[in-house]
Amino acid sequence: MKSLSLQVFLLVVALLFSFPTIAQSTNDDPFLLLQNELVQSFSPASINNNNPPAYLMNDLHNRIASRIDRWTANNWEVSDSSSYTYDANNLQTVRQSFIWNGANWDNNRKHIFEYDDNNNETLQLIQNWDGSSWINDVRFTSEYEDNNLTSEITQYWTGFSWANLRLSTKTFDINNNSNVTLYQNWNGGNWTNSSRITNEFDSNNYLITSIIQNWEDGAWINHLQFLNVYNADNIITDSFLQNWEGSVWQDSLRYTFIHD
Repeated sequence: MKSLSLQVFLLVVALLFSFPTIAQSTNDDPFLLLQNELVQSFSPASINNNNPPAYLMNDLHNRIASRIDRWTANNWEVSDSSSYTYDANNLQTVRQSFIWNGANWDNNRKHIFEYDDNNNETLQLIQNWDGSSWINDVRFTSEYEDNNLTSEITQYWTGFSWANLRLSTKTFDINNNSNVTLYQNWNGGNWTNSSRITNEFDSNNYLITSIIQNWEDGAWINHLQFLNVYNADNIITDSFLQNWEGSVWQDSLRYTFIHD
């Protein structure tokens, strides 16, 4: 499945920044290495007082630790860090963040992941550190059919139990393209419609339109539309964002892609 969304644009922006990588030996403590060998390869002016993270990688090229320093009062100050744990299938099982208190790393937030036999992520549990123990915050439970993500339930921790918050369900065409995503909110007893995204693909399975609608007064109301244009080589050349203005689509933004 080939598609274009706002995530693509964010990814392109992210790729404009370089992230220094630090070599690691198997006997070295990752946070000690990050403490002593952080690569600060950008000047404050060029990075707007924000240093991109330094990464430590293991032999399988998995990130096992990262650290971010921030430029404050003409000095680099330690800000936060993260550690990463993987299972035998090379899948990330824990991502934990830390905050620097001036002398030590304090626990901050933890993401715990579970997977099915096909390595699809079935659970993401987020916990916060309260100073002495990990406290549940939010969890995402996912289901799959033929390795396609068909539903995801978002729940929050009340302090005693998990409470429903949001449900997303996906349907797929015969080419495994996601053609409809439905979002519903929990009203205390039932799931109620909130919004939906309807995608249309061309014969080459490239996304050509994506319409976002909101549920209002028992009907679906148009909100936004994305249109993609491709050249003869199936390379995207333009992407348009349109707003719904009562009865017609009005152009709002245009992204033009220039290729070599």
